[in-house]
Amino acid sequence: MSRKRVAIDIDGVMADFCGGFTEVAVSLGIIPHGWKTSQQVKWDFDFPVHKVWEELSGNRMNWWMRLMPLVNDEEIDIINDLIRNHDVFFVTNRTPVRGLASNDQTRLWLEGIGLRTERVFVTDDKAYVCKLFNIEYVLEDKPANLQAIEEAGIPHVYARRWDYNKQWEPYVENLVEFCEIVDKG
Repeated sequence: MSRKRVAIDIDGVMADFCGGFTEVAVSLGIIPHGWKTSQQVKWDFDFPVHKVWEELSGNRMNWWMRLMPLVNDEEIDIINDLIRNHDVFFVTNRTPVRGLASNDQTRLWLEGIGLRTERVFVTDDKAYVCKLFNIEYVLEDKPANLQAIEEAGIPHVYARRWDYNKQWEPYVENLVEFCEIVDKG
């Protein structure tokens, strides 16, 4: 089996961003109840997100490290196998919040759920990073990023399927499916 170059997004793929973000919005009295990524029906939120970002940048220490995982123990084991057999990069776009740098929070979060990797990149241009590192397989959830990465010439761009990106194909329902695709590719 030849080593492949793989990029995996964090929020909406491995971490429940919507759950954590809407929980903060609830605590601020902006919305009456929160919801998980699996319940998000469109990409954007229908409430003033700037208030949540202000709270995160000023008052919530290391918030990125507190998100709940969207992956289970079986998926973590399979991702660790993927890391051993391929060149896996975790590529995410994370706004700075109070505490450690977003890159460090991301790496520590990954370690906290049982993954070992030093290839963590926080960027607002995922297509550029994928092109720069000759990535062959990408798992992402944001429709605009999926489009940009595909337009950058990355050959295998998959969506982690949610209601807000259901128009994108190809897609996977979980990380086990994605890892099998990479291994068979």
